[in-house]
Amino acid sequence: MFLVFCAFAYAWYLTAGLDNRYHYVLSELGVVKKHNRAEPAWVNKAMQVIAWGCAIGCIFAVAIAGPMALAGSGILVLLAFGMMKRQPENQITTVIGERDDWLFAEYHLKRKVIVLWSRYDVCVHWNKSKEEVARDQTRGPLYLFFNTEDELKAAVEFLSSETKLACKVRANKKELFDQKRFPQELENLPVYGEIYTFDEAIERRKDPLARPGASYVIDGEWLSEKEWKETQKATISAMSQ
Repeated sequence: MFLVFCAFAYAWYLTAGLDNRYHYVLSELGVVKKHNRAEPAWVNKAMQVIAWGCAIGCIFAVAIAGPMALAGSGILVLLAFGMMKRQPENQITTVIGERDDWLFAEYHLKRKVIVLWSRYDVCVHWNKSKEEVARDQTRGPLYLFFNTEDELKAAVEFLSSETKLACKVRANKKELFDQKRFPQELENLPVYGEIYTFDEAIERRKDPLARPGASYVIDGEWLSEKEWKETQKATISAMSQ
């Protein structure tokens, strides 16, 4: 039961993000966001102590019950030995969003958060063997968290007055964190994406290919560029009648 409690406690710690630190540089040129998960040293020490306890417990179980005890505790032993060499998680993630890519912003005053919707590029491994990469030019949210309401108000004032960006209030804070929500303002914006191997990527350095065809999201459905144009023609025709 103690191990189960520790697992749930650590899962809650990761979910709550108590030690997450956010730093921003916001200007007319764009925004630079740095996210640092500054995990305290005592958290790592506690996880290592638990790992040692699990390992010693498993050794006693084998000594008392025999090798058959490994049938139920083998996975626990492997996890315990892996956790013994665990290091504190203090990685820093940097995100850069240029002003020209900003689309609009939403914010919730009490939650002290601004969601900056913008275009961005992403390049990730596509398959488990990591022999292919997926490159997308898409759009999505960038979350900016603030310590006080005054800081958030100052940021909203800067975005609306200095950069002329549309800033909208969201009364329901849950909507801001709904990963499935797709604002209507993002429709009719093209998304470019393609999957290729590393060898193909090297060849493209010598002879760059044309940009792949665009895709669009309309009413929650992905459409090709041809389908999107047909939808636009149908919409214009319906409005003219």
